[in-house]
Amino acid sequence: MPPLSPLLLCIAASHALRGPAAHRSRLTPRRATALDKLDKAVGNTLNKTRSWGPARQAGVVLATYAAHAGALGRSSILLPYQLVPNEFGLWQSVGFDSLLGGAFLGLHVLRRRKGTSRKRELPPAPEIGKRALLTTIGALAVAYRWSGYVAALVDGFVYRATPSATPAMGRALQVLGGHLAWLVVGVSVLAVVPALEMRDGRIRWNREKATAWYRFKWKTDWLWWVAGGYCASALIFNVADGVNHFLVPPTLFDDDTLVTKMVNPEDGRGVASILVGGVAPCVTAPWWEEVLYRGFLLRALERLCGRADVATVVSSLLFAAHHLSLTAALPLAALGATWSYLYLASGNLLVPVAIHALWNARVFAGTVLGL
Repeated sequence: MPPLSPLLLCIAASHALRGPAAHRSRLTPRRATALDKLDKAVGNTLNKTRSWGPARQAGVVLATYAAHAGALGRSSILLPYQLVPNEFGLWQSVGFDSLLGGAFLGLHVLRRRKGTSRKRELPPAPEIGKRALLTTIGALAVAYRWSGYVAALVDGFVYRATPSATPAMGRALQVLGGHLAWLVVGVSVLAVVPALEMRDGRIRWNREKATAWYRFKWKTDWLWWVAGGYCASALIFNVADGVNHFLVPPTLFDDDTLVTKMVNPEDGRGVASILVGGVAPCVTAPWWEEVLYRGFLLRALERLCGRADVATVVSSLLFAAHHLSLTAALPLAALGATWSYLYLASGNLLVPVAIHALWNARVFAGTVLGL
């Protein structure tokens, strides 16, 4: 079987964003009745949880996350034969985490096809012209480039300020400082450039335009969007990662990742260095990257080109490129497209932020624990 290409994933994302197809295949009465009952049961469950507060929803999400990252993530069903012949040992089994993701994904597709999935509206975008949006995108690109120099200054300061720190703590502080440098510069650009406007012959700052990209909906029913979206993300990532092994030379997969180098330095790793090193990938990075790539860039590109599917593909490719990893480019692009869809479908930036944070926490914890 020839390897799939990233183009096929882009086409699939494009068709998924267009919604249910106009033509639907006819189902047998028995099958249609079974699907109707399943759809009704799911709808009743959703109705019961819509009144839950944020704390109760977070508890269910964390319980689902613990089960997914624990027993479900380490268990699988061995297949009688390899789905696609390969020398990498892939697709010989199906993990329970992938099966759970497939169940959530299947239920979502069912409800969309039957028209019972509620349409969520995105927060209203500020009235910003295309020239201002292009200027903001360009300013962010320049800011990202120059934030590297700021990060270098931070590294030097950390090195001189903590001469007695262990290699692990020094590396953790450098990673955190470098990321915070980019975050501060990026947030400043996003809060200033698109918010400046000319009124009465004077340049004024519009608070509404500066804060429009950071809006979350806490007091709403985001529970199943986060829990189901996280599980579906695992399935999509596993498929993309399997395809990725056919596209990337095997020797490149031997390179250590940034997280591996950070939590496994030559010596001196301790609890304190792990906690400091986990702040950026598990807390600040998920928030800022989702604000940047979903909250701002996705909507800006949609406004510029007029198509959500094109905006999703472009923003997802940029999201993958931002991580500077050739071996993970395809899986990261697939995750970016998935989280973009979840943001557009749920109308709530909290959904991709929470999923991103849970995802990074699992990767970080897995690296620390050697899983």
